[in-house]
Amino acid sequence: MTQTVEAYLKDLLSMKPVRLAVARTDGSIPLEHGVYLFSERDAHLFVGTSKGTRGIRSRVGQHAAVRKETREKFRNGLGRGAAGTLATNMAREELGMARPDWSDPVFGEAVVRHMDRVAVMQLRWVTVKDAGLREDLRTHVLEDLRPRYNHR
Repeated sequence: MTQTVEAYLKDLLSMKPVRLAVARTDGSIPLEHGVYLFSERDAHLFVGTSKGTRGIRSRVGQHAAVRKETREKFRNGLGRGAAGTLATNMAREELGMARPDWSDPVFGEAVVRHMDRVAVMQLRWVTVKDAGLREDLRTHVLEDLRPRYNHR
């Protein structure tokens, strides 16, 4: 029997959060599809879903790309698309930008700074095979928790 959106939400919120940096190194983030939630303390900051061929581990990894080459791309205004949505949205809010300006080195520095912040955030996830159910759950989380950095 398929779980309901409410049951998946309960599972997501009852999961003991793990630090993203730790989860990325210990292999605990699942390869399967699902929904994930970034938080700091009691504040829920971003909800995302896996899509296409990318499972939760791959999608979460996009939010925390901290390799030296990635940092240099941002510093040189070439980082478009290399950062996850979370760090990008955090930098936009910090700088008061309606849209990202990938050619602005100040924006690039802000994205790098927020990528470091994302790396130590708390992470929760729940695996959900059905793509429609994943989107329904994401919508439910957006409406119920109103994560700060999901731009609607």
